[in-house]
Parts: sequence; structure tokens; C-alpha cells
Amino acid sequence: MRVVATEPFTTYYQGVCASIQAGQVLEGEIAAYLLEGGSAVEPVSGGTLPPPRDDDDSVPVNISPGGYMPASDSGPVDETEADQQPDAGDLDITGSIQQVLAWVDGDPDRANEAADAEAAKDKPRSTLLAKLSEITDP
Repeated sequence: MRVVATEPFTTYYQGVCASIQAGQVLEGEIAAYLLEGGSAVEPVSGGTLPPPRDDDDSVPVNISPGGYMPASDSGPVDETEADQQPDAGDLDITGSIQQVLAWVDGDPDRANEAADAEAAKDKPRSTLLAKLSEITDP
């Protein structure tokens, strides 16, 4: 199965945060996952790709289970996207483990902040604390 993104979005697939750009083609299990989940994608019929756009320098992507999509392979980066990174006030410790880890984004200071907030809860999530510890104590 193949799909093409109709607008830019970020998604989590098998524990991987992936930034998808408009016009980016995805195939395989991730394509089915995005289509079934209602993401901003359309199926590519007949196994053919849509005609390339003049302003499109993205590449087809296939994320394998347990794999990852480096930022350099995620297509063009919008300058305004970099300005929209969450600041320190955006931590939602009640969010999912994936959401908290996305906020941390590998930053040891944010990992410490998230770990402190999680540890202060009545029922801290040991899985989240372990993942945060991997970031703060590599």
C-alpha cells in the first residue's frame, strides 16, 4: 500500500516520531496505519506515484518496524516549523509516554524536569522514568 500526505503533520508509529511533509509518499505498514487512523493522507492507486511537484524535493519513505526516520530524510523543513518548538512551559506530564518523550526530544535538562514531575505523581510510570533515565544517564 502507498499513500501520499496531503498536508504536513507529525505522527508516532511504533515508538518513532515522524514529521511527514505534504506530498511525501509512504508505503507499507505505515501507509495503512496512517490511512486507517484518519491522517491527512490519500491512497495512491495502481501503485503509481502522483506527478512530482516543481517545489517538491521530498523522497519516498518506508519506515520499517523498529526503525526510525532521520530528520534529513523527512523532506524539506519549513522555517516556521523550527520556531514552533515547544518551550519549557509546555510539559504535560499527564500526556502519554510518547508525548512526554517527544517534548523531551533527547534534552537531558527536559528529561530531568519530566522525571521530577513524573516522580511527584501518586502513581509514577516506571516505564517513562526508565526512558527518561536513559536520556539523563546515557
